[in-house]
Amino acid sequence: MTRILLITDVAPSPDFTAGIVLEQILKYMPENIEVSCFTFKNDNLPNYSLSKKLLAHSSYVTRKPNEDWNKMLFGRAASNIGEKFASKESIAITSEILRIASYSRFDHILVVIQGQTSIRVFNSLIANGLSASTLHWDMWDWWESANKVPRSFRRQVQLMLQNIKNQGVHIFPSHEFAERMEITSDSSLTLYPCMTERFVGNDLEPVLLQSQPIDIVFLGQHYAEKEIQLFLAFMQEISWKIGDRKFRLHAFGSRLNTSDPNVINHGWVNYERLPSLISKYHIAFMPYPRDESFKVIVETSFPSKLISYISAGLPILAFGPKEFSAKNLINRIGCNVTSHDVTEFLQCVEQILANYPELKKETENVYNEKFSPTAFSAVIESWLNRTGLGPVINPSYTLSRDLDARVQDLEFVRAGPRLSINFRRMFKIKDRLKFFVRAILYFTRIYKRVIDISNIILFIIHLESRSYFSKHRQGKF
Repeated sequence: MTRILLITDVAPSPDFTAGIVLEQILKYMPENIEVSCFTFKNDNLPNYSLSKKLLAHSSYVTRKPNEDWNKMLFGRAASNIGEKFASKESIAITSEILRIASYSRFDHILVVIQGQTSIRVFNSLIANGLSASTLHWDMWDWWESANKVPRSFRRQVQLMLQNIKNQGVHIFPSHEFAERMEITSDSSLTLYPCMTERFVGNDLEPVLLQSQPIDIVFLGQHYAEKEIQLFLAFMQEISWKIGDRKFRLHAFGSRLNTSDPNVINHGWVNYERLPSLISKYHIAFMPYPRDESFKVIVETSFPSKLISYISAGLPILAFGPKEFSAKNLINRIGCNVTSHDVTEFLQCVEQILANYPELKKETENVYNEKFSPTAFSAVIESWLNRTGLGPVINPSYTLSRDLDARVQDLEFVRAGPRLSINFRRMFKIKDRLKFFVRAILYFTRIYKRVIDISNIILFIIHLESRSYFSKHRQGKF
C-alpha cells in the first residue's frame, strides 16, 4: 500500500471548489494508494461538509494563522506583528507534519498552495530535505494584494515561492497559470475537476421551437456582480424578448436580488446533481469579472461553473474580458460579450441560437477531451508516474527515510490560545513574553507621544489665554 499525505487549508469537501477538486482526487486515486489529509483550517470560512471519501482515511486538523489583513485593528502595525506570529506558527505546523510523517511513513506529500502559510510550510519541508508535489489555487501576485500582506513580508514569501518552483511536480488549474509561473511542461500538469461520471447533455435534448421560451441558467456566487447586473439590464432593455422568443433566467446558488418575474431562484444544489438538473435548460450564462483588480485571477484560474455547464451539454453565453483563461474554450462552445453594447449581446445570443445543434455537439467533444473521468484519471496517473508512485513504486524514493532524526532536531510546540485580534501563538514561553514586552513598549511609545503632543497643545493654549487676558486688562479690546 502506497501512502500519500495531502496538506491543505480546505479539506476534501462537496461545498467549495477547492474541496471538490480534492474530493475528486480521492475518488479517482488508484485503490493501492491511501491518502491521509492534514488540514490547517481557516477560521474565516463557514463550517462545511467533509467528503465521505475522507472518512476512510486518516485526518489531522490544526488552525490556520490569520492571513487576511483587511480591516485589521491598528492597521500596518498589527499586520506586521501578525505576520511574525504566522511565521512562528508555520514552523510549529511543519514540526507537527514531520512528526506525523515520521510515525505514519508516507511515501509522498501533496501540498496545496493557497496563501503565505502553505508557502512557508512547504519551504520548511524543502529546508528539511523533503520533496513534494504542489497543487496551486490562486496566484501569489493576486493573493498578496487582495489580503493586504505587509510589504516587508511579500518579498520574503516570493523568494520562498521561487524555491518551491524548482521542486517536484506542479499541478495547475489552467495552462495559463503554469506559463505565468514559468513552469516547464516537464514539471507541470493541468487538472480540471470531473463533475459527473458521464456526459448528461444528451439525456434531454431541448427542441428550440420558435414559440418556446429560452431558459438561461446561472450557477454559483456573484463574484462578477457588475457583469450580472449588466446582463439583467440588457434583458430588461429588450423586455426579455428577441422577436417572438421569450427568455427566462434560472439561478442556482446565491440568490439574485431582483424582483423581476423572469428570474427564478432555485437555491444551492449538490454539485454532482447539477449537470442533470440544468441539462433541461438551453443556454448557460457565465459572467467573468472585467475589473482590473481581478486581472490576474481571470487570466490564470479556471471557472468551475463552466465544467458543470459543459457536462450538461449547454452552449455558453459569457460576459467577460477579451482575455481570460477559458477564452479559447468559450470560442468553441459559445460566445463572449466583451462590451457594454446591447447590440453585441443580441448578436451573441442570435449566433448561439443559429448554431445550436453544432454547439451542443461540441460541448460533448470538449467534455470527453478535458472533463470526463477518463481525462481526469489520465492526469492523476501521469502525476503518479512522474513522482515514482505509479504501478511500479520507485524503491529509491521514500519520504520517511531519516525523518526520525529530523523530528528530534525540531521541537514540536502545541497550539496556544488566540488573541482578540485574531492571532494564534504556537511558540515557547520566552517568545510570548518577548511579544508582550515589545507590545507594551510599542504602545507606551505611542502613549508618550500623545501625551507630549497634548502637553504642547495645552501649553500653547495657556500662553494664548495669558496673552488674551493681559490685553484685556490693558484695555486693548
